[in-house]
Amino acid sequence: MTLEQNPLAEALLGAQTTHRGLARSMIYRWFTDPEERSRFPVEDHEVQSRRYTALLRGVQGRDPGDPDPRELIEALLHDSPEFAGLWDEHEVGLPAELRKRIAHPTIGVIELDCLILTAENQTEKLVVFTATPGTDDAERLALLEVVGGQSFPTVDEVWVESAQAGVAPEH
Repeated sequence: MTLEQNPLAEALLGAQTTHRGLARSMIYRWFTDPEERSRFPVEDHEVQSRRYTALLRGVQGRDPGDPDPRELIEALLHDSPEFAGLWDEHEVGLPAELRKRIAHPTIGVIELDCLILTAENQTEKLVVFTATPGTDDAERLALLEVVGGQSFPTVDEVWVESAQAGVAPEH
């Protein structure tokens, strides 16, 4: 569950702190809410599903008696055929992602370094995204920091609106 986000993280990933119940888990949302997947390129979905499933298997392995992961796993086995199929594969130990691609509606696909700092108790993590300096991704991240959560129409939407109004859009 996400406890806190800075404004740039919210602009990049949407508000992650407002969910309740099982939906507080990003992994639960990944397998049950198509909106969660819309933030990532389709070609990355399969590997992300495998990573999340292996992550849950690792959490369960650290403390099989912990009721929280057990509840999440049981709910996902019931609610997501995809998760159930991956769970049956018993995949563990997938390497952590060092880079993550995020599909943002305003700035497009951006590739970021992903650093996960884990607390000593293994239950709290700080996720830090950074862009490689001097890259297009760094420029897009800087743009997102300025525009924040604002959404802008795509070029196609501008053309459609202009055509409906009977005006040619300016270049």
